[in-house]
Amino acid sequence: MQEFGNRLLSKAGNFSSHTSFTPGVLGLTGLTSYMGVVEVGKPQQGQVMVVSAAAGACGSVAAQIGKIKGCQVFGICGSQEKVDYLLSLNLDGAVNYKEAGWASKLHALCPNGVDLYFGA
Repeated sequence: MQEFGNRLLSKAGNFSSHTSFTPGVLGLTGLTSYMGVVEVGKPQQGQVMVVSAAAGACGSVAAQIGKIKGCQVFGICGSQEKVDYLLSLNLDGAVNYKEAGWASKLHALCPNGVDLYFGA
């Protein structure tokens, strides 16, 4: 992990003196998402990926990494506003788990199953 962090900072510059740069994509959120998706999940082009808590910090970064890697990405979140947000990130679909029938909707989005699951 330290090697990844060093590579990332060498490309982005040294932000260690600014605590406002610590959270987010260049901090633990990005590192957690990157390691979980790329190093553990090892996504392949065309795979189907589902991300829970997809509108949250780690989930939204993980979902975008999945899209960059060529996956079909679907998010699970807790409001219609968050569904709209996920669609604005170009996810292939999203479901609100607080709505009745959300599991059926997710199944309809992924009729052939899921290859990768990221639980944020």
